[in-house]
Amino acid sequence: MAGYFVLPATSIQIARDDTGKLLNYQQDTGNGNALVFKPEDVIHFHYKRPRGRAFGVPFIYNALDDVKILRQIEENVARLIYRNLFPLYQYKVGLPQAGFEATDDEIEDLRETIRDMPMDGGIVVPERHEITVIGAQGQAIDASEYLRHFRQRVFSGLGVSDSVMGIGDSANKSTSDNQAADLIDGVKEFQSNFATTFTAGIINELLFEGGFDPVLNIDDEVTFEFFEIALDAKIKKENHAIQLFTQNAITHEEMRTAIGRDPVSDEGRLYFNMVTSALAQQAADNTMQQQAANNAGDNKNQPANQHGKAKSPGKPKREMTEDVQDLDNLEENATNVLTTQSVMVNLYSEKDISRLSESSRNMWNSLREDMINMTEMGKAQDFIQRLAIEPFKQSVESTFYPYIEDLLNEGISKARNELGGDGFVTSSNLKIASREVAALVSKSIGRVIDDVLTVVTKAATEESVAKRASLITGAFESNQYRLAFITRTELHRAYNYGKILVAESAGLETVTSKTNSENPSQRCTDQAGKPIAVNQPKVDLLKQIPAYHTNCLCTVELAKPAEEV
Repeated sequence: MAGYFVLPATSIQIARDDTGKLLNYQQDTGNGNALVFKPEDVIHFHYKRPRGRAFGVPFIYNALDDVKILRQIEENVARLIYRNLFPLYQYKVGLPQAGFEATDDEIEDLRETIRDMPMDGGIVVPERHEITVIGAQGQAIDASEYLRHFRQRVFSGLGVSDSVMGIGDSANKSTSDNQAADLIDGVKEFQSNFATTFTAGIINELLFEGGFDPVLNIDDEVTFEFFEIALDAKIKKENHAIQLFTQNAITHEEMRTAIGRDPVSDEGRLYFNMVTSALAQQAADNTMQQQAANNAGDNKNQPANQHGKAKSPGKPKREMTEDVQDLDNLEENATNVLTTQSVMVNLYSEKDISRLSESSRNMWNSLREDMINMTEMGKAQDFIQRLAIEPFKQSVESTFYPYIEDLLNEGISKARNELGGDGFVTSSNLKIASREVAALVSKSIGRVIDDVLTVVTKAATEESVAKRASLITGAFESNQYRLAFITRTELHRAYNYGKILVAESAGLETVTSKTNSENPSQRCTDQAGKPIAVNQPKVDLLKQIPAYHTNCLCTVELAKPAEEV
């Protein structure tokens, strides 16, 4: 086992040779048993270390003499206060005229009277006595300006202002904020120095021992960072960057970089696309449905005229038949798909599929760069598998998961409408189904990666760096199209799988496959109308339900048992 322990700098001595090279560290705790440490066993944090010195100097180093003078003045002021706090009373007895002089007995009697007098008491004397209070009487030195002068010199040595140290005087909020900025800059400089030493001396050492390379591989880099201490300044900076973005002065990527964040590749996770756009779309759909219902009622109860409504000239409208006619033209009509009941169903949009494909492409390109870098460094296959391929698969599953879950919900909603509300899928079963389809996606992409690894293994034997990079790049680019195929195929399979879950919950034993394309493939034709057993292992079931191929439009058809119809 090993650990890091803090040593007090005051007990440490450093040994150097004639050239100034560091030999070792020695700790002397004063008990006669000195401990010697090798340089590689000690991480020396230093700040503002002068050239040729072993240790850094503190903030107050340049103002130490001023601190001593200020302390001495404060002690003298304390003595002055003590000296003049209690007044000195001078008693005169007798007059200078002859016959009025004081006698020894009279003086002694007055002394006894004063000694026996209480603290809050007084004394009454005749005209031959005089009592005088002796104090500073305005002749003592005013030390306030001296105290203020040396106090400011000490604050200057510390790099702080009066307001920062709690001395307000006539400073307002604006002045205080400006003066506090100097302190914040000094603290940030100290934090930056500490973080740099901590990262290089501790974090990188642990990463190297764990088999990582934070120097040559940027993905292995780990840094030590402090939280922002100037929150007001940070908020103002972020608001300014957002203002520039909203006024079309900078791009979205520049705005995120300005506020200290990485540019996003998947903007579908932004609040507007996740919530605002969805609510707006839902409101629009509700309005259209209400309008359609109103129009249907008007046409049924009161036709426009005896010959029916006339069609306006222009572009002909689409016919709504029992067979789906628009599914082949996804680019033009990807949002609304005609079903067998001539009802518009809001399926996953082409925009969402394109966004998912774009995210997959970005991860695929990142994997390509990682493999090129690891191959150039001569990393073994198990190293590439552990640090590149496995994280890529996990990222793919986590990225596909919400899309798959949404498509399952679409299929569940559609199936329950077909069965008149029968069938119910619990949230736990939905999550299990999402993981099953996500695992199928990961398995499909795994086959693509295996084909790429074959080329990577061959490229590792090439001596030319450019040749290796060219082979790997070609393998990735030639297989990139398969990601889009997998995306469309598995999302469509997830939709049909959602319908299967409802069928199972409703007690249906079998379902059938229906082809919706005008020119179906041979496999789609062979599978059309064939019963698919619902109660079978999920692994086998997922292989039998659509999609049967890329861009397959086949859907699962449900039917209630005969006795329920």
